Amino acid sequence: MERRPGLRLHSLIPSPPLRSSLTQAIVGASVFLVVIVALVVTGRTPWWVLARHLVLSAVTFMLYGWDKVSAGGGHRRTPEKTLNGLAHRGN
Repeated sequence: MERRPGLRLHSLIPSPPLRSSLTQAIVGASVFLVVIVALVVTGRTPWWVLARHLVLSAVTFMLYGWDKVSAGGGHRRTPEKTLNGLAHRGN
């Protein structure tokens, strides 16, 4: 089997700090969502705030995925300004 100099198996496995930051991001997003849902249910926030958050988050997630596919295929990428702007508005 031919070995490529730049590819190592251990480089494909996420390191503990990466897993830790991913866990923190998931927990933070979940807590934020629970708080928004609680505010809507108790009537302290209008329902459209939750709907706006969910729609913008879904669009941002899909756009990041599209950008990743485009990058892998060597196609035109989505500008970082667009991705960051949507991410900021959705969360």
